[in-house]
Amino acid sequence: KLDKAEREPLSKCAFYFKKLQHHGYAAETYMKMGDLKALILLHVDTQHWEEAFALIERHPEFKDYVYVPYAQWLAENDRFEEAQKAFHKAGRQDEAVKVLEQLTQNAVVESRFNDAAYYYWMLSMQCLDIAQETEEKKNEMLKKFHHFQHLAELYHVYHSVQRYTDEPFSSHLPETLFNISRFLLHNLTKDTPLGISKVNTLYALAKQSKALGAYKLARHAYEKLQGLQIPAKFQESVELGSLTIRSKPFHDSEEL
Repeated sequence: KLDKAEREPLSKCAFYFKKLQHHGYAAETYMKMGDLKALILLHVDTQHWEEAFALIERHPEFKDYVYVPYAQWLAENDRFEEAQKAFHKAGRQDEAVKVLEQLTQNAVVESRFNDAAYYYWMLSMQCLDIAQETEEKKNEMLKKFHHFQHLAELYHVYHSVQRYTDEPFSSHLPETLFNISRFLLHNLTKDTPLGISKVNTLYALAKQSKALGAYKLARHAYEKLQGLQIPAKFQESVELGSLTIRSKPFHDSEEL
């Protein structure tokens, strides 16, 4: 082991190598000194992640010095999913949750509702983990767990409605779309989550109800649509549907 008289000049050399961006020489000097922490921090500062991870594999006690800045770097570079996993590995659950919330927000804003559903499910499971690990946060995290599970379910089913209204063909059977839009409408009585359109939901419900002979429900959906701002692309279809539904019976088909 180097004594103090030998360490001081080497430490100065490493400092200047680092300052002058001679990273290879700085790393070599820290290795001679046996200063693992300084060597790891050098790799982190220079974003040489592979070298940093190779070192913490052999010395896991230094993992926090790598995972947290690595996760921050990933998040800054819009690599949120990888950032979330890195924070989780570092045991930084709060940061992992924040990154997941950002991922979810991005997915909703970009109308990637299947992804949003998956991220909300991940968020719910993260909250469940925290609830099991931290007694003082248990009640708060269990509430969040149920809330995020509910949102995951809503976005998952809304993905099908959005595809039906935005794309010319749908892979779903009319019965499936009928049940999906009915379930959604039942769950949109209070607050409508960001990105989920009540108009699209009612439009899908009106069309499928009419096609399946649920005339009473179709009439109700068309009436509700009249009180909302309908996009131009649906205007003609809604007006025609509202007129033709008047000629249908006032009750739903017995088969339904």
